[in-house]
Amino acid sequence: MQTLKERIFYDCNSLKTITLPDNLESIGEYAFSGCSSLTGISLPESVTTINNEAFGRCNSLTTITIPSGVKNLSNRIFFECRNLESITLHENLESIEGSAFSGCISLKSINLPNSLTSIGRFAFGNCSSLTEISIPNNVTSIGELAFYGCKNLKKISISGKVTSIGDETFLECYELETINLPDSVESIGKKAFCFCRKLVTLKIEAENPPQLGENVFEEVTSDFRIQVPNNSVASYKAADGWNVYAEKIVGY
Repeated sequence: MQTLKERIFYDCNSLKTITLPDNLESIGEYAFSGCSSLTGISLPESVTTINNEAFGRCNSLTTITIPSGVKNLSNRIFFECRNLESITLHENLESIEGSAFSGCISLKSINLPNSLTSIGRFAFGNCSSLTEISIPNNVTSIGELAFYGCKNLKKISISGKVTSIGDETFLECYELETINLPDSVESIGKKAFCFCRKLVTLKIEAENPPQLGENVFEEVTSDFRIQVPNNSVASYKAADGWNVYAEKIVGY
C-alpha cells in the first residue's frame, strides 16, 4: 500500500502546492498539519484513508474534494483550517469524527451525504460562518458540542433516525430560532440548547418524553415554547427534567 508517512510535511509552512501519486492509498497523521501556505491539493481517487489531523491548521486551504473511497473523516482532519470555504463529500462517507472541522471559521455551508451515520464530538465546533445544515436520514447520533459556537447557524434539519443529541450540542448557537426533533429522539444532553438566545420554538414529534439533561434550555428567549403532540402535553409536563419547563410546553 502506498502511504504518506505521518508528519512527513508537518509544519512545512512554505509549502504552497504538491502533486500526489495516483496510486496513493493512505495519508498519515499530521502529514500536512501546519502547512499554512498550502493553497490547494488534489487527492487522487485511490486514497481510502486520511488519518488524524492530516490537514490541521492548513490556513491557506480554501477548497478540497474528498475521494469517494474515504469512509471516515478522522479526528481533527481539517482542524482550524481557517480559510476553508467549501468541501465536496461523496456518498460513501459514513462518519465525521471529533473536531473534524472545528475552527473552520470560513465554512458557510456543507452538503452531508446520505451515507453518513454519525457526527462526532465538536465536529463543527466554532464554525462561526456556518448558517445552515441538513442532517442526513441515516445519522443516528449527534455528538456533544458538535455545533458548539456556530454563532450564525440559523437553520438545521434533523433526520428521522437521530436517537441522541449530545451534551452542549448546540450551545451558543445564538442565531438559531426554531428546531424540529423527530420522534426517534430518545435523549437530549445537558445544555444542548443553552445560550441559544433567539430560540423561539422547539417542536418534538416524540409522544414519549425523551430523557432530558440539565439546563438544556437555559438563557433562551422569554417567548420560547416547546411544542409536543397534543395527547402528550400532560406527560411532558410531569416528566423529570421537562417539568422544569412545564409553563413553556404547549400542544400541536
